[in-house]
Amino acid sequence: MIGMAIFYMILGVIILGLGILMIVKPALGWYQQQWKFEEDLSEPSDMYISLRKLLGIIILFVGLIFIAGGIMNCF
Repeated sequence: MIGMAIFYMILGVIILGLGILMIVKPALGWYQQQWKFEEDLSEPSDMYISLRKLLGIIILFVGLIFIAGGIMNCF
């Protein structure tokens, strides 16, 4: 039981880190996906950055839920 709680907390911390990364550096994924576009776009649009930040906030809450679930699984 404690092993699963620790797993949930570690997974929550990893997910939390990814959410924070998406909020702080939303254009990071843009440079990896640039090859998909036919046009030569040098910078991501404002809509792309806003959506990445929103997704980062959602992922942040999912990470917090995993951490809370791990803590509650300890008791």
